[in-house]
Amino acid sequence: MLESLSDRTWKRLLWFALIPALAYLPGALRLTYYRDDWYYAYDALVGPAGVFRLMFSGDRPARGPFFELYQALFGMQPLPYHLAMFAWRLGGGLATTWLLHLLWPRARLAGWAAGLLFALYPGFTWWVSGIEYQPMVASAALMVLSLALTVLALRLGSSWLRSICVLAAIATGWIYLALVEYAAGMEIFRLCLVFVATNGAQPGRLRQRAGLALRRWLIYSVIPLGFAIWRFAIFTSQRKATDLGAQLGGLQTDPLSTGLHWFVNFLPSFLNVSLSAWVVPLMSNFFSGTLRDVVIGFLVALTAALAAWLFLSTTISRGGEAEDLGTTDWPLQSIWLGLAGLVLGIAPIIVANREITFPNFSHYALPASLGLAFALTGSLFTLAQPKLRISLFSALVLLSALTHWGLGRNALREERTIASFWHQMSWRAPSIAAGTTLLVYYPGVDYADDTDIVWGPANFLYFRGPQAQLPVRVSISALTTDSSAINNLLLGHDPQESTYRAHTSTIDYARTVVIVQSAEDACARVLDPRWPTFSVTDDASLRLLAPVSRVENIQAAGPPAAALAVLFGPEPQHGWCFYFEQAVLASQQGDWQQVAAIQDQVNKLGLHPNDQIEWMPFLQAQAYLGDLHEVKQIASRINTEKLYKQQACQNLAGMADYGYPLSAETQALVNAVFCGAKP
Repeated sequence: MLESLSDRTWKRLLWFALIPALAYLPGALRLTYYRDDWYYAYDALVGPAGVFRLMFSGDRPARGPFFELYQALFGMQPLPYHLAMFAWRLGGGLATTWLLHLLWPRARLAGWAAGLLFALYPGFTWWVSGIEYQPMVASAALMVLSLALTVLALRLGSSWLRSICVLAAIATGWIYLALVEYAAGMEIFRLCLVFVATNGAQPGRLRQRAGLALRRWLIYSVIPLGFAIWRFAIFTSQRKATDLGAQLGGLQTDPLSTGLHWFVNFLPSFLNVSLSAWVVPLMSNFFSGTLRDVVIGFLVALTAALAAWLFLSTTISRGGEAEDLGTTDWPLQSIWLGLAGLVLGIAPIIVANREITFPNFSHYALPASLGLAFALTGSLFTLAQPKLRISLFSALVLLSALTHWGLGRNALREERTIASFWHQMSWRAPSIAAGTTLLVYYPGVDYADDTDIVWGPANFLYFRGPQAQLPVRVSISALTTDSSAINNLLLGHDPQESTYRAHTSTIDYARTVVIVQSAEDACARVLDPRWPTFSVTDDASLRLLAPVSRVENIQAAGPPAAALAVLFGPEPQHGWCFYFEQAVLASQQGDWQQVAAIQDQVNKLGLHPNDQIEWMPFLQAQAYLGDLHEVKQIASRINTEKLYKQQACQNLAGMADYGYPLSAETQALVNAVFCGAKP
């Protein structure tokens, strides 16, 4: 009965697709834009034709047409990009299966295992960024396809079919290198594959076999040679990170130190690709969610592992195991090929003076992960006990699926946090003046240098009209939250013009608006230097920033900003934060009657904040209007925190300085209730 589950090729393909689908799709189907996806999407949205060609003209020009094709097919809809990401990973896995079947036709089970290991490789953590990392996954899949076509050409007897395969292998080889130049070491891996394929068909002395393999490989040398001629003799890289001459300068001036430096960098990169990939991303992502998330993720990952176990077990039960054991030396060949692939996949990264680390540079591991799939598969099939072999393989699938579940869940949580923030800002700020610089503190999101997750959503909300010029002008820019940016802001640094790829922006410290959301269940607060509000969970350094926050750049004129549902989801129900943001906007304009009217709505609806500091605009309105009963009512909530009581005293006392004096009776109450004065 079990044998019938995988007794046809189409059934095995379905099994194969099911396992990565369980690992990737729970997250991919719900993700939108993640990190640098924002600037790709924004530049394409507002820029004229040719924006992608300009974006990559200085380092990887092949990516320009690549992204133009995606843009023509998908526009700004995020889901197709994530589905394409999954399709490339799945296609790369199937190509790996095909490659092993071509190398060792009797090792059928091993081919399926290696393909799944490549498709599920847990060290590639950027698959959640559906736009930016498309070239990397496409290159990896095309790389394996090119290698498989090479081996197929060696197996074919027909000269015209062989010629077609050779041409296809060369074409896909050029394409994958044009997309990802640091995969160039895998062209030497191609020679290793040719040697193994030749070794099986041409017994004899090692020197003879090596010579024959080299002659058969020579036609494929046009791939690295042609790419090298174009890259270094025709094309001039404007980016040092992709300029090999700049990177090799140290080898010319100090070869010993440079060589030692490369060796020292190679070791951790090798360990990261081969060992840490199964642990570090898992520990960093899976266990950081809620208990419910962890349980659901474990159940989904366990389902993927059980599917892998059942898939391979049914293949064994129908005779696949006997076929695998028919060739006794292929596991050792697979191990040696895998080690060669690991070294050759990592070497160009090291020569470029980079390292493979998690999570920032995990995409560098993709070419070398093919070698890891070979090495792990060969190692598993050296084990004599089939059940142990399949159990260990299923454990690797479990680890991968757990990792990808955690990655998808964390990315989705960040995206939803950002979406909620900008929904609130669409209520708080009907418009923002062009030329504004934002300093934003998202709750629980450390975006480091990825400021496009601030200015990207802001410009999608407020400035998404088409532009005719290139580079694209970003109307609202953003600062990082590091100490250097903060110091420049506090010192009133001169404006800085910044151009990156296809867009340009101006960091204007004199026009900076500071916005903070202290927790996911709290409301976004624009710091108003006249009467700033700080939560007890805010960093104390924020108090230094209130005086330099230019709240006047938040404008009430014009139609309200409308959040795009495809990116931010449907507008949330109008709960407390909707009314809070409306009240703060009215208080910015000094419309205290409107603030009081909003409080009436809040009271009727029975709404209340999770952070009591959010009562502040209502307290100010009732104090200015002289409603002492309401002042006392709000005081009973705000005074639960000493910090909030102090802020109430300061903000109410300072209202007169901006044209909103309190009556003598109200001021006496304020002094008694908030400022500690004796009645």
